[in-house]
Amino acid sequence: NEKTIERFRSRPSSDTAFFNSTSHRIFDTYLQAMSASPTAWSPLPVVGAMFATDARFVDNRGYFQELFHKDKYPDDVRPDSGFSQVSVSHSFRGVLRGMHQSTYSKLVTAIRGAVYDVIVDLRTNSKTYRRWCAIILSSENRTQVHIPAGCGHGFLCLQDADILYLQGGCFDPRSETDLNPFDNCLNIHWPKLDDSTSYVMSEKDMRAPNLVDLKDFEGAAATGRPPLRRLLVIGASGQVGGALLEAFGEENVIGTYSNNARPGMVHFDLVAAAKDPQYTQYLITMCRPEVVCICAGRTWVDGCENEGDVPFLVNRDAPRLIARFTKACGGRTVFFSTDYVFDGERNGHFYTETDVARPVNAYGSSKLAGELAVLEEDSNALVIRTSGVFGPELQGKKFVY
Repeated sequence: NEKTIERFRSRPSSDTAFFNSTSHRIFDTYLQAMSASPTAWSPLPVVGAMFATDARFVDNRGYFQELFHKDKYPDDVRPDSGFSQVSVSHSFRGVLRGMHQSTYSKLVTAIRGAVYDVIVDLRTNSKTYRRWCAIILSSENRTQVHIPAGCGHGFLCLQDADILYLQGGCFDPRSETDLNPFDNCLNIHWPKLDDSTSYVMSEKDMRAPNLVDLKDFEGAAATGRPPLRRLLVIGASGQVGGALLEAFGEENVIGTYSNNARPGMVHFDLVAAAKDPQYTQYLITMCRPEVVCICAGRTWVDGCENEGDVPFLVNRDAPRLIARFTKACGGRTVFFSTDYVFDGERNGHFYTETDVARPVNAYGSSKLAGELAVLEEDSNALVIRTSGVFGPELQGKKFVY
């Protein structure tokens, strides 16, 4: 830390011959880099679960990376009493561990290799009870995940991996709960590995009971019901997205937001998605949706005229990638477009699907390009052209009150 560095600097030169001006610059650069690139946390679809990309300082010697910092990490991911146990597991490719529920929270990091990491909400009083999500943890992507107390956790090893656990409590078999990772009530997706026909599991995990057979979950309203649907709504904090949440039920919808955070929703930026296919793929991997509804877009008609490529990044390029990765996981895309794809010159005429689209502005042109891009990626995608829209939202944008 800075005090230690300063203490070395203030010593007589005979004691600090090794600590030359080059070393000073290395430490100064490190301190500046770490303070300028703090670990940024984002929500996962399970309430209280979060993930972050750890800041890493790299130079010609290798790298230095913080896995925890009490002054930089938010209260949401720090146990009130601090961490009680630090553990590490080593797993070979094809090993499946889980699902395991603990009474304390955990910070989980892949310090070597890669795993497909799964969190499932087992808190019966949570609005996301029985919802699961997945994320790739690897030493390369530097992703760290926070698992709230009461949630189940497990992973499939994609590459031989060492996983570090910072635990808010000490492991006690009497207070731990094991759950069948293949429970149909949860319907967790586990990837198939090309070089293996089965997973490597412990006897304990293979014998783990289903949720409906665990006494702690008896009487919970949703226990024993069919698995939740997995509908991903891009722009769920808006008017159309809010209407879809009401129609399908919040428990069945994983929603995204851009600027207005909502509990249980995940952040997703369409400009970033258009520029980084991996960013989009992460969202689809996280949610594994059966249907994706793309409600968000660049919809400010006048503003689109002065934003250069932005309308096409948001309304064409990002939807293309979403449709591509959704199809790859067996899902279907629904793209919400607009009647601005028409020129509006035919007074008294109701446009139909067979009318020729002739947009006269950047907004209409970008949405038409989005329609074509989505259908190129998946011919079974559904395009819905809307006119005026209204629905439940908190920003006060709707014209009907």
